[in-house]
Amino acid sequence: MELEHEGGVQVAVKVGADGKVIKTAVQLSSGFPNLDDAAEAGLKNCIFKPGTVNQQAAAMWTTVFYSWTASESGALGNEWRKILRTAEEGNAAALYMFAMLQLGVKETRENGMKMLKLVADAGFPMAEYELARHYEGGECTKGDQEAAEQWYAKALSHGDPLARERARLLQNAANDTP
Repeated sequence: MELEHEGGVQVAVKVGADGKVIKTAVQLSSGFPNLDDAAEAGLKNCIFKPGTVNQQAAAMWTTVFYSWTASESGALGNEWRKILRTAEEGNAAALYMFAMLQLGVKETRENGMKMLKLVADAGFPMAEYELARHYEGGECTKGDQEAAEQWYAKALSHGDPLARERARLLQNAANDTP
């Protein structure tokens, strides 16, 4: 990276029933517009496996976390060290970034899930939503629909916009079911 910028960016992605990206929005910025823009631009060219409601493909939001490092080896540089210091001071957004960073590396996924759970337990809405998504899909943990529903409800009660959209989709599906 020519500017030595690094950090994490979380992008919300609305995926259509056909798997194509409808819309993106940065949820958690890296602090560098060029990294945020690159993450969004890359995602707009992706094809996703669409989500389902009642076994039918449906347009819905998901999240993607990009981790940018300035070194070719992937070693964490100065910006990530600043984020780590902030996390050590108890900053929930920084703790969440580190959980997501660890979830993206096979060797640290278990620690990433533990950290994600700690941040969710502390009431950080993005972590609550992400934990629910992991329980629902069995990603990095054993699938658990009941736990997923509880965490979605917590995220919704804390105002997470993706949890609100998910609740709306499920309510609409329930109203359409005989």
